[in-house]
Amino acid sequence: MEKGTHSGTDLRTEPCILACSRACMVSGKEYVMEKGMEHRRQCIQGFSTLQINILSIIKAHQEVLPYWQIAHMIGRHFGGNPTEGAVRGALERMFTRDFLLRSRASRGRLKGNRYALAKDPCPHIPPCNFVMESAADSAAHRSSPPAASLLSEEIDRKNLSIFSQSTEPEHRLEELTEEDISFHWPTLARDGFGTAQIRQICQRLHKIGIPTTRILQGLTHAEWEMAHGTRKDSKGNPIEKPANWVFETLARQGYYPRPAGYISPQEQAERDAAEEKARFTAAHEARKDAEYEAWAAQLTPQEREHIVQERSPASQGALRMPDRVALRAYFFAKVWPDAQGREQL
Repeated sequence: MEKGTHSGTDLRTEPCILACSRACMVSGKEYVMEKGMEHRRQCIQGFSTLQINILSIIKAHQEVLPYWQIAHMIGRHFGGNPTEGAVRGALERMFTRDFLLRSRASRGRLKGNRYALAKDPCPHIPPCNFVMESAADSAAHRSSPPAASLLSEEIDRKNLSIFSQSTEPEHRLEELTEEDISFHWPTLARDGFGTAQIRQICQRLHKIGIPTTRILQGLTHAEWEMAHGTRKDSKGNPIEKPANWVFETLARQGYYPRPAGYISPQEQAERDAAEEKARFTAAHEARKDAEYEAWAAQLTPQEREHIVQERSPASQGALRMPDRVALRAYFFAKVWPDAQGREQL
């Protein structure tokens, strides 16, 4: 195999070893490099250098492959130092050609995709013959990625897939499986809404610059509304195809509005906590009242008069405190604290 670059390059700044024999390639235009003259050759199948190397890896490895691990394997064994974003972009473009299949998978704590070929797109791209390193070794490499240059960042931006600018919520969207959707949004799943719809929604939103950070919340709103049958069409009838309605709403605006009557789990938890506190306070006050009534009932007339006189002396005349008020004031100032202290012992 010879070194060189390739048309539609997805690589960074370094030349890359090409994982094919170039037996099917024809010469294209020439270009001059600082360290010599090379011929730029174009793939008849239309694959870029990065795509060729990715296919070589996919042909050889049926394991769970995260994007970052594919990027690391290419950088280590073929050169070029591609990014995760570049790998995603190269794969997304190949999926449109209907020969590559993908399913979400995991092995232990490693999450990624399993790939399969519906047909061999090019027999001149052989399976790579290097030994795949362990996930631990790859993870260690991933923890300290090389710094990117301005040039490499510019090249990478050209190869971004719909998820390459992902924030954390988008990574969660990408990792969803059909099982996840059936678990969290069963009504939508039964109507045919799945990972393919989420991917299409993200693609449409990225094209017009709308963020996808509120899709998960929107799906929860939609699930509640469809499960309760509150969404009606213009004639007041239930929506016949909920999944289509949800897809169009999310794909147009990146959010599904909160339906009338919906209460989020977080809001319900706050309401429950407030209600619990109010009930506790009411129960506590009722207990205090019951304790006072029991204490007041066992007082002798002499004790009652003594307490009343202490709290509201007769010298105050018309300003004398009512007996019940005086007794309650005495009880909660003198008796109740002592009773509470004894309970804590």
